[in-house]
Amino acid sequence: DVFSSVLAKYGDGTHCFIGELVFRSAESRRLDNIKTQLNILLRRLRQREKEQADMASLTTQERLLLTKDRSIPILQNVYSRPSLKKRRLGVLEMHENGLRFIITKNEEIHIVFKNIRLAFYQKAENDLIAILHFHLWNPIMVAKKKTQDIQFYAEVAEAAKNIDGKSLRGGYDSDEMAEERREQEHKKRINQEFLEFATKIQQYTNTLYSSSSSSSSDNLSSLTVNVDVPVRQLGFYGVPQKDMVFVMPSKHAIVELTSYPFTIIFIDDIERIYFERVDFSLRNFDMTVIFKDLNKNPWPIKTIDNKKIETIKKWLDTEHITYSEGVRPLNWSKIMQTIRSDVDKFYEDGGWEFLDSAQGDEDDEESADVESEYDPNQESGLGEEESVSGSGVPSSVSDVDSDEFDGEVQSEEESDSIAGDEALEEEGKDWDELMEEAKKQDLERYGRR
Repeated sequence: DVFSSVLAKYGDGTHCFIGELVFRSAESRRLDNIKTQLNILLRRLRQREKEQADMASLTTQERLLLTKDRSIPILQNVYSRPSLKKRRLGVLEMHENGLRFIITKNEEIHIVFKNIRLAFYQKAENDLIAILHFHLWNPIMVAKKKTQDIQFYAEVAEAAKNIDGKSLRGGYDSDEMAEERREQEHKKRINQEFLEFATKIQQYTNTLYSSSSSSSSDNLSSLTVNVDVPVRQLGFYGVPQKDMVFVMPSKHAIVELTSYPFTIIFIDDIERIYFERVDFSLRNFDMTVIFKDLNKNPWPIKTIDNKKIETIKKWLDTEHITYSEGVRPLNWSKIMQTIRSDVDKFYEDGGWEFLDSAQGDEDDEESADVESEYDPNQESGLGEEESVSGSGVPSSVSDVDSDEFDGEVQSEEESDSIAGDEALEEEGKDWDELMEEAKKQDLERYGRR
């Protein structure tokens, strides 16, 4: 079967197939060297085939039209991710119908405006970089790799340089406060440059496509490049992919743009949220994002601090996103396999409402477990035959008539006082007898005077 597939792919008369290679040498080192070279050759062959397959699957895009005007908006001294060959500084330029990132004449990245689904601007606040991120509708090739997310960033933690590019290491200025002030000015300048460039992109595309006669009002919003800004106050630490990172919601998405690979979950694609491992005895929980497209697997964001759950719920309420929670983690691969096997039956049975019923079942099980474990007879030390209700003590306040109970207590107190008075009258001595006894005790103690 393998030979047939290879023959169908390369059997055009221009390829020669090698069935076996035999090498002999008196030195094992030479054989190891030959093996290494063959592995490198096979790796390059697979990489070339992958590049060809990626190129064949790419969507044809319009050609970038360069503007000859030198006063075009530019963003200088920025890096790109993914990078072109090596990590080097370049210039991001805005042209007639898109953007061009250029390092040298042969190292360029072209992005047309119509292929940008959403742009993100993230200023350097607690992070050390200012970011301008573009999520594309269709992937493009960058450094011989297919990518759908391209990011341009500038480092602001250049403590050894001021805003004029001069070194701060000279002996004339060693004041730490002055150095910190210059760092803040440098960060503020970088943030302002990125914000202005992002604003110009949004304003230019809005004007460009609104004035175009070929653009209707229906697809105008999709052609305009909207720039979204993550809200740090709503952010939380979690593990959306591999590492613990700071995830932030924005107007259109849930994003993490600092660490690679990037995390971008569009709000319009979310069906609902399910919180797993929600228990007061645990320090963190998991948040699973369920998509409207059932062909997409749910996206878990793990190990979120329990203190953030109320903030996330309030944000979901403002976005009108349904959510539910449970104590136990769910087997999502098995759940999705069952759903995809019969989608019609899944919606007939209520769709994702089973997550709400699962939460209710867990609550009922917990309350039942608590009731079954609690035995009032064991707590009070009573035997099986002596129950609380059978010991003369009312099981609840509502089982007692307050008037009768108060009357019984009052009659018992009165009878006790009457019986005590009668006992004193029968057993008590008069005053003369008590005085006589006192005199006798004094005589016995002190003698006669």
